Amino acid sequence: MSIPGLWKLLSGIRKDQSLTELAVCEGFEIQQHSSGVLIVGIDASPWMYAVQASMDHAWRKGASRAALGKNSEL
Repeated sequence: MSIPGLWKLLSGIRKDQSLTELAVCEGFEIQQHSSGVLIVGIDASPWMYAVQASMDHAWRKGASRAALGKNSEL
């Protein structure tokens, strides 16, 4: 799901920053009286769809469930 033109709209206010800089600045410097832990959420659904598609493709080509590996349903 995406919003057409969102990144173009936000390009004027973007700030390039490494994950290390983000963790130090937001996790430690700004939150000095808090836990100092930065929580990052990652949407893994694209990876899950890709894994599911590749396993389905292998299965359709004749690979057995055992050949697909441990916990292939995951």
